[in-house]
Amino acid sequence: MFTSDAPPSRPRSLDVRFGDIAPILPALIDVLAARPSFIYERTSTRTRQIEKVYVGFGEIESTPCSTDAFADLRASIANAHSSPRATTAVLAFVSYEALRPTSLQRESQPLVPSYAILQPTLLLELDYRHRTARLSGDYETAIESVRAALLAPAAKNREKINIDPGIDTLKRWAIRPSKSEFLRAAAEVQKAIRARQDLVGVCLSVELESQSDIDSLGSYLVLREINPSTCMFFVEREQFSLWGATSLPILQARGGRIVVETDGATRRVEPGAADQWIPTHKELEEYNLVVAALRDDLDGVVVPTSLAFTTEREQRTYFNLRHLFAEAVGDLAEGVDAVAALKRLTPHGAAAGYHKAAALDLIDQFDVAPRGPYSGIIGIFDRNGDADAACVIRSTWKAGTTIRTRAGAKIVADSDPVAEYEESILKTLPLRRTVEHILRRAPTSVAS
Repeated sequence: MFTSDAPPSRPRSLDVRFGDIAPILPALIDVLAARPSFIYERTSTRTRQIEKVYVGFGEIESTPCSTDAFADLRASIANAHSSPRATTAVLAFVSYEALRPTSLQRESQPLVPSYAILQPTLLLELDYRHRTARLSGDYETAIESVRAALLAPAAKNREKINIDPGIDTLKRWAIRPSKSEFLRAAAEVQKAIRARQDLVGVCLSVELESQSDIDSLGSYLVLREINPSTCMFFVEREQFSLWGATSLPILQARGGRIVVETDGATRRVEPGAADQWIPTHKELEEYNLVVAALRDDLDGVVVPTSLAFTTEREQRTYFNLRHLFAEAVGDLAEGVDAVAALKRLTPHGAAAGYHKAAALDLIDQFDVAPRGPYSGIIGIFDRNGDADAACVIRSTWKAGTTIRTRAGAKIVADSDPVAEYEESILKTLPLRRTVEHILRRAPTSVAS
């Protein structure tokens, strides 16, 4: 696949109109005789319209140069910058444990990588704002095939995905910790919060596990339709796949300037409700702690005089939950690039707590299993230094035939632990509905 004698030296623009990526994918898979190794989609938080999509095919084999995910990421970006055959960008996935190597290492999740840096053989970039498409990598033999695939679905009508909201989606999942274990952990966290000056809140989480050999790409395409979010992603490697629709971007870096976000309080939205959300004291406490964590993380990352919060307490709704968001912009400090900024910003405060060091220690104590992908990183890194990365929440991963999803809630002094447990389970609903939909329909995949 994708062979040529003369390696290309620059990306190739395709003069072609294109639509949504979902109906395009089957045509791409058909003409290239391969499934994508990754997909990364970025949506505007304001218009909810897709802005950019990256689709990678194939993978250049590489040997990790260290056990440091960020060092390997830098090496991969450098290779993309220096090699004429390399694509213009790489995708990185970094698990929570790779972000926090000092965390207690309980039993590992078989087949789940600590991190993965994917350098595709062929990269398709679709820019929906400027309506441009381009290929990079070893594309010479693929240009006309990709152009035809982009045009193929133009006249086709997409089948609407209808999911029965009454389906019991919990029955096939094993949940840990149990509700009683979660409540005990939350009580201990609240006890620590009241006793310590360095602790405001901790994000505790619940993991759901099931056994099924579902089609991961088909699951991703269902999820992105029923729960469109700011960052949507799919990664597939041998025996491991990861897909999600996260509302929590970590950073966008472009030309030495970054945009960062954080997500505070969460409230359930009843179907058809048009009520006004006036945050409670407890919800504001959750929001304030993630903003404080973000400010701390940005210290030394951006030029202090350039830091400005452009959005505060902005309400955004995704699926059945409403959130409070904050957004800030700033100029990267001297000697700091997107990779260094990302390393400082993770594990993200919205998935950890505040003060972060104390919160992470309690997560080590009360997490009953490794977090794996949950609260890790997924992102695209351009060879010119630009980046777009998100926190891995609202995601599902499959290792062999084991599928898992995970979600959490912030425990503060005023939290009701029962409500926080129920919120954690609720956050997995679109993921569970996606899996149930795939299992109940005809057992066919997008392509093999």
